Amino acid sequence: MDWIKENRAKYPDQWVVVEGDRLIAADADAHKVFAAAKAAGIEVPFLVHVLPEDPLPFVPGW
Repeated sequence: MDWIKENRAKYPDQWVVVEGDRLIAADADAHKVFAAAKAAGIEVPFLVHVLPEDPLPFVPGW
């Protein structure tokens, strides 16, 4: 989770697989990222969709 907090701005709206402090794969297609992680020998990949940072807080209107 620390890696994601530190690097989220580099991977907006992408799926990433992180193993420890190492990025294994990143792409907009989750299936490609999952397949790359499996090919790298990771049995249970930690797959996360990195959402773009919201520049403004949500303020509901009337």
